[in-house]
Amino acid sequence: MRIVVALASTAVFALAACSNDTSEGSQKSMESSVAAVETTTTTANETPPTDTLPLKGQPSQGAKLTVTDMRVGHHTGFDRVVFELGGQGTPGWVANWTANPTSPGSGKPIDVKGKSILQVRITGLGYPDDTGANQYTGENPLQGTGELTSCYVTGVFEGESEAFIGSNLDKPKVRIFTLQSPSRLVVDIASSV
Repeated sequence: MRIVVALASTAVFALAACSNDTSEGSQKSMESSVAAVETTTTTANETPPTDTLPLKGQPSQGAKLTVTDMRVGHHTGFDRVVFELGGQGTPGWVANWTANPTSPGSGKPIDVKGKSILQVRITGLGYPDDTGANQYTGENPLQGTGELTSCYVTGVFEGESEAFIGSNLDKPKVRIFTLQSPSRLVVDIASSV
């Protein structure tokens, strides 16, 4: 059964990777296939990301979320960063490369190592008092795996947080999507060019 689920998930990933369509239908299809992979094993044959930046996804109507956890992992062909969120709704994102990572509001420089720095603006957020979820207080920046050097996330400012992810590669391919139960924003970065 695990093999069947993993093969079906791989097929959906391959089809989804061929399109930049972030429509609700394709998003829900990708969410269910990724959830299936996540609940089976880490040996599932997931394909490396193929998207180029910029990328954008809209938060759900009335989303009020707080980043409660952040973790990184290495898979065959890509590194993955997962931002877990508490509250209600689904987050949005705006992603692009940056040469100058800075903290929102203050403009204070943030030290992120790597040949390329991915900036992911996480949208649809609120302050912990509004969302009922405790803000992430763990290691920040979080050490990377594979080609991913580190990941840093800022606090909430005007309904958004900035995440900066360093890579030792020159602008590798990226894939960004959301998962539910709990709400998560997933950022995959190719570990080879």
